[in-house]
Amino acid sequence: MPEPRVHANQDQWNLIARELYDRHLVEPVGKPVELRGKPLVNGAFAVVKPNNFLEDERAVLRLIMDFRGTNAGRCNLPRSRESPDSGGAGSRMSPAECNALAGM
Repeated sequence: MPEPRVHANQDQWNLIARELYDRHLVEPVGKPVELRGKPLVNGAFAVVKPNNFLEDERAVLRLIMDFRGTNAGRCNLPRSRESPDSGGAGSRMSPAECNALAGM
């Protein structure tokens, strides 16, 4: 299972997380979901946007969210003969949902 990391110190991450929350992109969770006894977590890092600088000459960064951790804990929906393009983004289910379908 991938182990994404946040490439920022705690003060930086607190500012980033607050901004993501204020923009309704994330929400707090009480306890992370676990798979095989390990929490399913995501990571984040930033890359410099080429030729894009602030007035004080600091580089503008693009935030990249790494969802490999939570994606590893999801399963693909079966593809349909009627819709060969199904199974793309947004067609993954949690382990509990997959198990519920398997038991049907």
